[in-house]
Amino acid sequence: MLDELPAEGISFLSNANGCDMTLEQAFMESLEGDEDLTSDATATLSYMTVLLDYFAELEGVGTDGIAGTVPLGIDVPGAPTLELATTTLPGLTLDGQEGVRFVATRAMPASGGVVSTIITCPSAVAADPAYFEQVVEGLFILPTP
Repeated sequence: MLDELPAEGISFLSNANGCDMTLEQAFMESLEGDEDLTSDATATLSYMTVLLDYFAELEGVGTDGIAGTVPLGIDVPGAPTLELATTTLPGLTLDGQEGVRFVATRAMPASGGVVSTIITCPSAVAADPAYFEQVVEGLFILPTP
């Protein structure tokens, strides 16, 4: 649970199961090749690639053939449900345990925004495929003040 709004729009949380969650709600410049401000899908795919490349470099985990998209909805107060692109890949928890990482993101180039959640759990916790979706279903996007 967050006690206050995070600085820079990024929060790090952990739970008793040994899972770590990074939440990001931020402004983002369009990525190269994503000048079409009407296409959230293109921008989201590009940002997902950036995230996967980051983890590949950070942990030496290849992402070939792993990236995929499964729409997952997240509530936005006063607006339609926002669908996120998702993928699952191997990853390390903050305390170095091998586990499974779930990445969900959505880039919105017209407004210059991006939202992401990255959840990494030890393999024993992540054995239930529905676990990640249940966690994300409990999230919501904060409206701009």
